[in-house]
Amino acid sequence: QLSMSTQRMLRAGAGGTAGFRLHRRRQRVHLWSKPCRKLPLAKRAACERGVDAQVLDDPTWVPLSPGLEPSSMTVALDHD
Repeated sequence: QLSMSTQRMLRAGAGGTAGFRLHRRRQRVHLWSKPCRKLPLAKRAACERGVDAQVLDDPTWVPLSPGLEPSSMTVALDHD
């Protein structure tokens, strides 16, 4: 009788979703970069600016066209 009950349990659970959390399978998206996550909220924005400045100063970046000058532009936002 014992083997019969275990066979029923295995058969009933085969292919099912019992024990799995199907609604939490997405990866978490981090809003803050890794070095800034543990800082107090008041210091995080300055930390993010520092991280962005380090990324922009990367010497491995290659300009797309050597004859172009750096330029900037202002985009007007249509919000309240």
